[in-house]
Amino acid sequence: MHSRRVALTLLGSTATAALSGCLTGNGGGDDDAITPVTERAVGDTGSIPQYQVNAGNAGRLDDPVPSSPSVAWRRTPAHRDGSQPVVDGTDVYLAFDGTPVNLALDNGAVAWTADVGHASESAPAVHGGVVYATVWNGGESVPRGLAAVDPADGTVRWRALTDNDIGAAPTPTDDAIFVGGGYENGEIAAVENGGTVRLRRDLGEYAATPAVVDDLNVVVYTTGEAGSAVALAADTGETVWERSLDDRAVAAPTVADETVLVADESGSVRALDAPTGEIRWQTAVDGRV
Repeated sequence: MHSRRVALTLLGSTATAALSGCLTGNGGGDDDAITPVTERAVGDTGSIPQYQVNAGNAGRLDDPVPSSPSVAWRRTPAHRDGSQPVVDGTDVYLAFDGTPVNLALDNGAVAWTADVGHASESAPAVHGGVVYATVWNGGESVPRGLAAVDPADGTVRWRALTDNDIGAAPTPTDDAIFVGGGYENGEIAAVENGGTVRLRRDLGEYAATPAVVDDLNVVVYTTGEAGSAVALAADTGETVWERSLDDRAVAAPTVADETVLVADESGSVRALDAPTGEIRWQTAVDGRV
């Protein structure tokens, strides 16, 4: 059995090595033969259940990553538009060409595919025995928004925000599922775990995957086209603080303890105090973020 570190690296927050064939596709048409390749089995890894590992978007694994990762197996259920995968125990969940897919971690076998609407290309998330997927570009007659999927068989348990195109990955917690915006959608929202919409706020088109600051009951968004970082009360959606940035901000914020890291497309990176939004430090990187 291969080490937990190897499996986590291949299928976790980076994921590109183990599923490289899935994520890039082969560019062929629908009639092209798809040949699955199995090179070796993968052991149980634990869980990396959502985008950037946890609700704070920390993107941090407890174990060190191997210096020379290699492909364990490859599957290509569709030819294009693969999302970042997430791992829950012995299951891998991701979206291909708009369809959430459940793969077995040990050998990549397809357990089920779910019909959630037109396009679901952001990383799904697993929390409390439910797989959550966001949906966009459905049009007036096709449900969009947030879908809650049964991990046992891929059936849709409930849907919410069906009038919204959501391009950002969901952030589920014990309290609620928090979602960002998307194309021509500046609205963010919080949805109760049973599907009831708690709140909706207009923050800016392409608001990114939010980060939750648990100790403060605060959710932080970068607001896409609006070019700011905003902290909202998780229960009411009221603004706790807002910090203007230098440019469009579509990269998801990251929470580390009581520091919020945000970046924008000018290359500016800031560390903000989570309770107040005050700038602790800032720097610049080459190229946009």
